[in-house]
Amino acid sequence: MWLMWQLCVGLLLRCWTTEGRHRVVPPGYQKDLRPSTADGSPLRVGFSYVIDGIHAVNEEEMSITFQMFMRVMWQDMRLVYEAENTTSTSDLESDVADVHSPQPIHISSDALQQELWRPDPFYRRMRSVTRYSLLEPVGGALLYPNLSVYASMPVQLELSCSMAFSKYPFDEQSCELYIGSYFYTLDDLEFYWLNLGVSLADEVEKELAGYDFTLTKNDSMKCYCHKCVPKWSPCTRTTLRLSRRYVVHLMGYYVPSALFIVVSWCSFFWPPDVIPGRTVLVVTCLLTVVSLYADIRQTAPETSYVKAVDSWMFMTMLLTSSALFQYAFLLQLQKKLHSTNAAQLPPKKIWNVNPFNGPLSITSVERDPSITEKLASCQQVERSEFDPSKPIYVPSASMPRYDSGPKISATEFDTVKPGCESGHKTPATEFDALKLESRVIPKYERQMTIWEAVARWGLPLVFIIFNLSYWPYYLL
Repeated sequence: MWLMWQLCVGLLLRCWTTEGRHRVVPPGYQKDLRPSTADGSPLRVGFSYVIDGIHAVNEEEMSITFQMFMRVMWQDMRLVYEAENTTSTSDLESDVADVHSPQPIHISSDALQQELWRPDPFYRRMRSVTRYSLLEPVGGALLYPNLSVYASMPVQLELSCSMAFSKYPFDEQSCELYIGSYFYTLDDLEFYWLNLGVSLADEVEKELAGYDFTLTKNDSMKCYCHKCVPKWSPCTRTTLRLSRRYVVHLMGYYVPSALFIVVSWCSFFWPPDVIPGRTVLVVTCLLTVVSLYADIRQTAPETSYVKAVDSWMFMTMLLTSSALFQYAFLLQLQKKLHSTNAAQLPPKKIWNVNPFNGPLSITSVERDPSITEKLASCQQVERSEFDPSKPIYVPSASMPRYDSGPKISATEFDTVKPGCESGHKTPATEFDALKLESRVIPKYERQMTIWEAVARWGLPLVFIIFNLSYWPYYLL
């Protein structure tokens, strides 16, 4: 019983196929020969397609997988249309408008592949092409009274696309959808766009939320291939542009990293004595920025060159680290300031003023701690230059002139201030021991103040200049 059923179905299909062949394909039809035209010009083949969905953009493999409905139209004057109302015109531009004209003959997908001549389009840089099939291959063709064949089929195409990520996440990828003839030359075929052209379905923008898509068709219908045979061939080209939506990257990476830089700079306004507070703040900000950059590298495409996000994160880590380096140098200055006093000063050259032994001379002496004690007991303050109203310590008349550094005791010094030890009143000179000893401490204080000011204003200025050059370069 089962064998009888299979035999009946086979006979019916054979009869239908034979009938369809007699209606469309005449006897002696050779499907391997290209249809000729009346004037001997190249056969015109029209194309149009609709990209119905983009399933994946693989940045690691640099490929795009999308689904499209491909439509091809050509005219074969050897076919037979049973209504006998065919037209002899070969102008396919008007045939596109008649695609929905009445009385077309349906040609199955199997008959299209097995019985009729077909163009040989191929996708350049394609990795795989998949045709959809349920009970039978999805697709088919229509034969119109003017003997124009209009074929349509859905395909899934994985296309190779060269991508550059130097401006990631502000990059824009451009992929070319190239459809050309594999065998025929410009003398055999001529490609053109149908009126339906190239379009993008509305649902595509919802499938990949990270990109904006635009399609641009190229009007040039011939392509050159240096190492191909033939070198010039008919083709159609469409440019698919993928523009990354970078707002999510701005809110997720750029704004937080910039805020951590500003927070680390708040330590410049804290006293240098608050060592735990300033250190913990800067180190925490630095570790957070480093952790943020590690998270970016997990999601960003791997490249052998520097990307835009790499430049930004490197600058944020550098500026955050600069706050830590600045504080380390500041602590060194503070340490020197606290450890410096008159007893710990190294040997210095001072003015040896001896009114009885001739003019001023310079003598290298070694400080004695008792000098500091005497200065403190008399509560003397440093006088300004050429101000005789303020006290000054000068050597006594009995003080010998030394050519190398002996010790000078406190008893060998006199003062002009009442209430302290009195001695010889020597006129005030421009340089003296007290002024030289009191000049070291203000020096370190000045350096600390300057270093803090440089950090407070210099680092923000560097960050502003970096932003003024970074954003125009990558966005414009």
